[in-house]
Order: sequence, then C-alpha cells, then structure tokens
Amino acid sequence: MKNKIADAGYGAHKLIESLGKNGNDNALEELHAIASNALETLQKLSIEGSEIAANLLIKALQEAINQLYEAQPKKRDTFTKLARNLQCWPGFITVEKDWEKHNKKVSENLQLGADVPFNYKGKQWSREQNPEVEAALILVNRLLRRNRAVKPIKKLPPFSRETVKEWWKAGREIFELNFGNDFENHPLFAKRYTEKNSKQSDCLKFKTWKRKIILSKMEQAFRSISKKT
Repeated sequence: MKNKIADAGYGAHKLIESLGKNGNDNALEELHAIASNALETLQKLSIEGSEIAANLLIKALQEAINQLYEAQPKKRDTFTKLARNLQCWPGFITVEKDWEKHNKKVSENLQLGADVPFNYKGKQWSREQNPEVEAALILVNRLLRRNRAVKPIKKLPPFSRETVKEWWKAGREIFELNFGNDFENHPLFAKRYTEKNSKQSDCLKFKTWKRKIILSKMEQAFRSISKKT
C-alpha cells in the first residue's frame, strides 16, 4: 500500500515539476485527474464505512478550501471572472458567525452569480415543493449550453423576464427528452403530485390532470427564475 501511495505521490510530484518548467496544460489536466480520483476513492471508502477515509476526505477538502480562501485576494480578477458565471462557490458550512460573515464577504467581493441569467435579487424562487422550478433550471441550463454552441440549432435571445415565452417554447420542445414521454411519473414530479393523491395514482384521469398541471406551471417557473433586465 505504501509503495502505491509513494508511486502516486511521485507521479504527482513529476507533474508539478513539469508545470514549473513548461507551463504544460496537459500536466494540469493530469494533476486534476489524480486529485479527483484520490478524492473519489476516499469518498467510496467513507461510504463503505471507513472512518479513517472519511476523516481524510474532510481534511483534504478543508485544506483545499483554506488554500482557495488564501488565493482569492491574491488573484481576485481571475477568480471573479469565474465566480460571476457561477451560482455556487466552495466554502465552509459552519456554526461560527464570523465564518458566515466571511463567506458572505467573499461572495460579494467575487460578484458571485452576477452574470448568471437567474433572479437572485428581491423575492427569490425556491425549489422546495416546486418541481417545476427545478425542471425550469435544468431546461434553461441545457438551452444555455446549446445557445453557446458553434452552430446552435436555434439562436435564442438572452434569457430574461422579457424573453420567457420564447425560452419556454424552446424548453417545451426538449421537455420530454429530459423527463420522458410519461414525465408525470418522473421522480422530480411523481412524489410531489402522488403523495397527496396516492389512491388515484393509477387513475387515467389523475394522470391527465398531473400532465396538464405540470405543463401549466412551467412557463411561470421560467418566469420566476428569470432576471429582470
């Protein structure tokens, strides 16, 4: 076991050396793969019941987040460019008020989510008990990726409150591709609409009602997550 660890450590060390000498982008990818595989292995062993693996996984993540905290102010422009297009950023879940304040400050300094086309100001949407909102986020993100393609199938205008109808129309075209022809039975929707109507779960009339109510709420879900321009 020690030899395997030593070999992996040596391999990582040689990659780091090559980065210092050549600025090799391929070495960056390999280094990322080594780190990801190591964390994935620790995760699997933790799930299987290894307390040592769980402790090492938490320790590695804590160290990585601390290193990120230290790096952010030194190269803020680089991290801000990334953060503006993200909704989440690595940080600590904590019971300490000082850390909560620090996390909020980091979010503000990095302008987290500033360029994301979703509504994060004012009254904000919620996924809880709203599967249509979750579905809308999935569809919009897929359409955003398609919109950025070299040759998009159909170029959509920027996603905003004013373009919701056009985006939902495009989302409706790929709705079943994401959630199936029997989307009312998809896990995302099934629990929400069956738990209060369990006796009717196999009824055709109930199935039709579910499909109708889900689709009727989708455009509003698109609207609720969109940003006012």
